[in-house]
Amino acid sequence: MEKTKIQNLPPNIDDINPTESIRFVQSLNNIPLDPSDAEHVVKHIRSIIEKELRLDRDEAEGCCTNYNQITVNVCFRLYFTFIQKYDIKDNYFHAYVQGTTLEWRKENFVILYYILLTCQQTTHMHPQDIKQICLMAFANAVDYNHTHLLDVLKCLNLIFKKWPDMDVTNEDLSLDHIYFCLQSNQLGMRDEMLTFLQRVCLCRNRALDYFIRIVNFWPWTYRTKLYMLAAILNKNSLEELIAKSGCNRAEFFKGIRSTLCYKNLLPASQHLIKALSGQRSKDLLMMCSDILQNGSMQEIRNLHLQWFTRIEQREELFKMIWKDIAAKDICDDSTKNYRYVLLHTIFAKEILQTSSEYFTKLGDEYLNNYPHYDLESQLVIHKFVVENLNNLKIENCLRFFVDFARSHMKVENAQFRNTILAKMAIIINHIAKLYSRNNAENDLESSVVEFFQNLQNDVEFGISQEAYQPKIYGLKLLEILVRSLYGETVTRNTKNCCLKHNQILAEFLKQNGVFDADKICHNLFQLLNDPCGFDDALDLIVKLIGIIRSKNENIALQAVERAMECCNVNDVDEANLSFLYARVAVQNSEDNDLIANIFKHILGGIKKRLPVFKEDPLFVCKTKGWHLYSSINVLNEFAQNKSILFLDNFVDLLDTIENIELMILNMLNICNNKSETEELSAASFEDMDKSLEILVAQSKFICENHEQLRKYLLMSFWLTLKSCCDLAASMAEIVVPSQSYEGKLDFLQRCINISVIVLTKCRHKGAIEAAGVTIGKITKCVTSQLPEKSPEYELFHTYLQKLYDCGGKREVSTTRRGAGFSIMFLHIVKNEDNRGRPILRKVMQNLLMATKNDNTALDSSFNCDRIEALHLHFLCVLVRDTELREAMSKYYNDIMMTAVTHIDNPEWTVRNAALQLLGALVPKIVGQRQATEFEEALLWEPSEVTFCEITRKFNLSYEYILNYCLAEKTATGSIILFLEFLHKVEYIHKQETTAPKKVEEFRELMWSLLRHPCEKVRKLSAKCFVRSHEFSHELPSALLQIASILFRVENENFFEGLIQTIHQGVLKLQHDLKYVVPEEELRKLIDKIRTSLKKNFRLKLNYKYYSLCKLWDLVELLNQNADLNSAESVILNELKKFPLNDKRNCTIAYDLWLQRVQPVNNA
Repeated sequence: MEKTKIQNLPPNIDDINPTESIRFVQSLNNIPLDPSDAEHVVKHIRSIIEKELRLDRDEAEGCCTNYNQITVNVCFRLYFTFIQKYDIKDNYFHAYVQGTTLEWRKENFVILYYILLTCQQTTHMHPQDIKQICLMAFANAVDYNHTHLLDVLKCLNLIFKKWPDMDVTNEDLSLDHIYFCLQSNQLGMRDEMLTFLQRVCLCRNRALDYFIRIVNFWPWTYRTKLYMLAAILNKNSLEELIAKSGCNRAEFFKGIRSTLCYKNLLPASQHLIKALSGQRSKDLLMMCSDILQNGSMQEIRNLHLQWFTRIEQREELFKMIWKDIAAKDICDDSTKNYRYVLLHTIFAKEILQTSSEYFTKLGDEYLNNYPHYDLESQLVIHKFVVENLNNLKIENCLRFFVDFARSHMKVENAQFRNTILAKMAIIINHIAKLYSRNNAENDLESSVVEFFQNLQNDVEFGISQEAYQPKIYGLKLLEILVRSLYGETVTRNTKNCCLKHNQILAEFLKQNGVFDADKICHNLFQLLNDPCGFDDALDLIVKLIGIIRSKNENIALQAVERAMECCNVNDVDEANLSFLYARVAVQNSEDNDLIANIFKHILGGIKKRLPVFKEDPLFVCKTKGWHLYSSINVLNEFAQNKSILFLDNFVDLLDTIENIELMILNMLNICNNKSETEELSAASFEDMDKSLEILVAQSKFICENHEQLRKYLLMSFWLTLKSCCDLAASMAEIVVPSQSYEGKLDFLQRCINISVIVLTKCRHKGAIEAAGVTIGKITKCVTSQLPEKSPEYELFHTYLQKLYDCGGKREVSTTRRGAGFSIMFLHIVKNEDNRGRPILRKVMQNLLMATKNDNTALDSSFNCDRIEALHLHFLCVLVRDTELREAMSKYYNDIMMTAVTHIDNPEWTVRNAALQLLGALVPKIVGQRQATEFEEALLWEPSEVTFCEITRKFNLSYEYILNYCLAEKTATGSIILFLEFLHKVEYIHKQETTAPKKVEEFRELMWSLLRHPCEKVRKLSAKCFVRSHEFSHELPSALLQIASILFRVENENFFEGLIQTIHQGVLKLQHDLKYVVPEEELRKLIDKIRTSLKKNFRLKLNYKYYSLCKLWDLVELLNQNADLNSAESVILNELKKFPLNDKRNCTIAYDLWLQRVQPVNNA
């Protein structure tokens, strides 16, 4: 190895290419080096680590959050390999493992993690000191919501893995901190926390303490409860925990069973079921047995899909229900049918081993009589047959599959169709395997030929239908057959697929004339001529023609001819088919001269048509079919697939579509009569409509239906704009990776401008969305292939900066709220393909700073978007986007503060933008409504967002909201908005003896708002007050106290607010205490509240009817599970005496009062 090569390794971070450097350094590993060379290599490796982790950044920017983990891992391994091999002193990372004070920064814990992971020598490490530092850093990171929390957790887990005998008995790990981590949506956080928790729960006393608190103080609707119980039971016996804690075993397993009815709890419950199965829990098997035999359809379905694979004792469970299975007869009850079909399917192996006669009887029943079952059961029967092909007669199975497919081809259920098609690969592979082993059996050969011939007939029948379901079924079935058997290249369709077997079967079928490639391609080609066809079906047809590769050379010529014809038809939809035919031509033609000639012909034709088109677009489109987009789309397909032929034409192409785009936008704004030298402005919707009317009125094409012609012309225009954006993006994607393309930066900028002009100068929704997609494609292409500091990368910073600077010009109408600006903003940010996301970081820094400095004193009389409103809309689209959720989560606190401080802005566009931002952000924080399997909505909606989480993550906005509600009690609208957010926040008891101070302050505020004159504020305040109390002890006590003072309250608003509080509190008790305490105990608790109300009841004649209605509803709720009926209720009997014709009271809600009282009186 030449010494100069080693010494020339670049020391400058910016000059390092990590991939090339690592490859070179790895080659040095087995070569003897001089000490000086080895030291130089070590320095270079350290520089790679510094570059990848961005340790050269300012402290404010922090460490890169999405670094290349493989690169960093390899670098650290090489670093310590060279250090040890050449006995070089570690001058860079030695201090991290010495137990000295480690500065609590993200990059330090990332480095510590990789040292622990890659360094094999542990003699110089001080694990106890490292552990203590990490535990303190963990608590601090949770309390202050630091970004390095996950890295600290990973270090802790690695420490305990590296030193498994390390004691954790004396470590204080707060339940509050555990809950916070388990609630996090950050990728990997929950898994790391569960791993750490399992280690901590090796201490039996701590595990018991956690178990008691979780079982007694947390509802069963909390995912975190299930995760924590799973971690505890992973290392501790349930029997021992129940014995020591006094937990009610029956209620415990009822609670677990209840999770089957909450969709969001199912993934968490899997962990708990796996832990219990690992302990061979008899109670678990008894519960599952009861569900399978007596449970609801939802319980059975979810147990099968979510739990069954986690249960190890399948044979024992089968023995418990075998008698029930064997005694089954066909019945008309669809629930029972589904239950037994499912049991037969999941226990097919066990049934076969127990009774082959019964299994054969089952097979015959399902193969012959499946139509008698309901649709869902039929799908399970199909699964039963597929999974038991080895144990059933193959001839009968093949007949079943054909008949089943034909009878369900038109079922309007995508999931049903996809489930059947997903099994087709398994069926094909099984037949191929059988045929390869038994190809001498004539009976099997005839059955196989008949089966695949029937499938082919089904394909041809399906694709010839106009209805979507049979057409897409036929096309997808054909795709499976072609990829598995008939294609030029047979691909592996499943993990266990044997390509050789499939190829043998395919050759046999072709010899027997089952598949005719030329005929199929011809039929598919004819299907393309469907202007109103389904987009996914047309795309799949084109793909299939390319895969099958017909030997008929005319198909490419036919495709070219049809593409040319579509460029000269007046029908908008038919003209749009041109790109499909062009794609077929490119896929199936090896004649580059043909494609090049057609390209030149079409490009020349566009240039010749432009002057005529500009003069009278309606006339040329209607009479000559000269829609521009059809020709541009053909050029786009040619440029994408044969780019090497047309690189020299790219500049000419770009000039042409630039001219077309400006021409179209000017036509849409022709009513303003701007000269070509003036700057292009954005036409309003009214301007576009007027302009289209002018074009129609001035056209030589005569028709009285101007409205229809305006729509026709607008369709042609926006499709042309879309095609220009598509072609520009395609050329950009080809030019960006090219090292030799002259003027690449200028060309790329012009390509981007094509989309930018549509986004900023056009109002049409379809054109804007299409331009957003194309600018996103260019962004992804540039950011994935070019370095962050390249001039091409910087272009996107420049474009976004222009949005900040010029977004408030008068050209941005309020009627679209700068929609194009927001879409452009979103697609650039979300499509950045760079782990460090520099565009997003800079965007958020600029936006958050801008929203603090926005000037709200500007004149608002003109009809344009305010710059402040645009800034808020930019934030809104970023918050709403699901792909950006994790990247955006660290900014939520500042974004929330931005939204709440603009809620009362006097300018309606700003206020509206703030409301939208808050509306987008709140569901990200508190989650959507919980999906359940219940037929009716829950009266009490569970929530897992806690005060500790809100006060840590949103400390600024939380304080602002509370102070606002305290000071601005008359600002009803804003208070309602804030309470809509706060009423989802729960106080959950963990290890504290009294409620935290912030919770007490929150309770005081909600108590004061119970007197608010607005009924909705009172109701939301009541919910907030109830959620701010721990449900097993604090809340019952609070409700009893309220019941004792309720009828002594003089303020009627307060009286009604307290009734709401008791009502919401009882609903919470009924929901949260379910299976936490026995049902009898819950009934006694509610009896106490009802008794207290009865004891203190005093009827006042000045009560309003609305308040009486609420009191009536509360008493009805309390009486639901009592041993008395409504007629025996003292309070209801007194309320019935209230005069019905008393006009001294406010008559609001009088009709509601009559609805409650009259039925009882009549009875």
